[in-house]
Amino acid sequence: MQVSDGVITMFDDVFAERASNSEVWDVEGKRYLDFSAGLILGYRAYIELAEKLNRIAPGSTPKKSVLFTTGAESVENAVKIARMYTKRPGIITFRGGFHGRTALTMAMTGKVMPYKKAIGSLPGDIYHIPMPVAHHHVSEADSLAALENLFMADIEADRVAALIMEPVMGEGGFIFRLKALSINCTQFAKSTVFCLYPMKFSPDLGVQENGLRLNTMALNRT
Repeated sequence: MQVSDGVITMFDDVFAERASNSEVWDVEGKRYLDFSAGLILGYRAYIELAEKLNRIAPGSTPKKSVLFTTGAESVENAVKIARMYTKRPGIITFRGGFHGRTALTMAMTGKVMPYKKAIGSLPGDIYHIPMPVAHHHVSEADSLAALENLFMADIEADRVAALIMEPVMGEGGFIFRLKALSINCTQFAKSTVFCLYPMKFSPDLGVQENGLRLNTMALNRT
């Protein structure tokens, strides 16, 4: 099955083709009455899209996909997957990055204005390091030093579940990811979540040439 195990349906061998009100017809033409708001059956279009995403996603390892309604929801679930898999709580993101407007994704977002001002307490175990940007006078060495300082002062490396990265940082000034920093950072986290935001969806997404080994990829608008 190329759909994530987290997508729970009551009947694994029944796939809906179409529906009208409480009536559902499967791919074999059988008619059902649905008393659970569409949650008991898998829909063929969902599975076909998951299969397509798995085919064109970078890397040769086996893949599974799960679909959500918003970008913030996809990022939150990527974090949940990383935390469940690693049994670790820590999430590292970059200053200037934007991840959403929910409580968790606001905590992950690396800027206060306009998203966090006067919001109050946000979820913990979220840490930020500076993005290496030449015109901000931050080098790759500076970013890597900040990461090592983070491990010395705030959270040990073996408590980090994921490093959240954007290949193109929009809120931070349309900054492209850097190969060396990405590879070095993935050495510190057992599971790396790679966050992709509005950009053309192509088979490599700029990932393969950056030399990244991905565990999870969260896609927003494409």
